[in-house]
Amino acid sequence: MDEEWQDLIDPIEITAVAGLFDGDNREPLSRSLYNHPAVAVRSEARLSWDVPWSWYPRNLPHWGLGLPGERPRLWFAGRPRGLEWDTFTEMVVALSRGRRIVSPLVQEALGRQKESISLAVLTVPT
Repeated sequence: MDEEWQDLIDPIEITAVAGLFDGDNREPLSRSLYNHPAVAVRSEARLSWDVPWSWYPRNLPHWGLGLPGERPRLWFAGRPRGLEWDTFTEMVVALSRGRRIVSPLVQEALGRQKESISLAVLTVPT
């Protein structure tokens, strides 16, 4: 098991949408993550949410992170690389450990939020 995934505790689910594999060799986002006993991966043909921006590139691969049986709480659009990979890894581990990684100011603002919100993290190669 890769060292970056050793801190996973509780089960998580990754939802992979259109573009799960890229390149000719069809390598998954992270084989060691997908093979981890705390991780379930499911594929969907398309996003389960409406893209709110007309400019948004709909052909990107997407990965949703959530708890088993729930809607993904966080979506990553595009293949995370460089610093984006570090962020993706941090979010996977935080979700598995039941931790929130937001500042107290953001947590307070979200606490006043009446409706569910979605957060998209757009990545570009670094």
